[in-house]
Amino acid sequence: MLSGIGPKKHLESFGIPVVADLPVGQNLQDHLMMMMSHCINRSISVTAEKANSWYSRLLYKLMGTGYLASAGAVEGNAFFHVDERKKGKAPPDIQFHFSGASPNAKYMTNFLSNEVAEEYYQCPEEGLINYIVLLHGKSRGNITLQSTDPFLPALIDPNYLESPDDIKTFIKGIRTHQKLMNTVAFQKIGTTKQKPVSMCSDQVYDSDKYWECFIRHIAITIYHPTSTCKMADHRTPTQ
Repeated sequence: MLSGIGPKKHLESFGIPVVADLPVGQNLQDHLMMMMSHCINRSISVTAEKANSWYSRLLYKLMGTGYLASAGAVEGNAFFHVDERKKGKAPPDIQFHFSGASPNAKYMTNFLSNEVAEEYYQCPEEGLINYIVLLHGKSRGNITLQSTDPFLPALIDPNYLESPDDIKTFIKGIRTHQKLMNTVAFQKIGTTKQKPVSMCSDQVYDSDKYWECFIRHIAITIYHPTSTCKMADHRTPTQ
């Protein structure tokens, strides 16, 4: 945009000569995710103490195995259609990242406020996290200039969860997650129910309204911003 390629009115408002009137900065999309935290009663999750122990460090250095060989403690992925009728006709709506890392409030403060992280992401010892990712959100944000100074950051408005459909899809993902946590396999390791959060205490727990409140407080970016500057024509070139 500083080079004159972008929305005409926006560039002219900064006195930038327009080279090409194009919607640069518009159509900002990103992946949002929620970290669903559960405590368990088996000593099988990755904790900071285990990962940083002398034994783990030695095992990794000598054998390349152990906790430190885990890919960020993400043990598996799954993709779901929240509407089963869309299977084979459209891409999945929701992705699950399964993590064997025990919920750690100190780590979560990198993404959330101290109050939310300390209340929600805390297990006495062992636990797990399932990251629910919204794959094809309908909300669109934008990036605009705040100055002609190239050393000043742009203004970024991701406009997360503006579309009601994004909330509905997230809630359906939560319902799928709940079914999974209630399976025999997860109950065998003592997987606890979702802990209510105080910031949504004015809503009936486990209602759709409660989960909407939860999503708006807990959902964070998964750092996949895209689509503000198309680099080529998407049409198939002629032979």
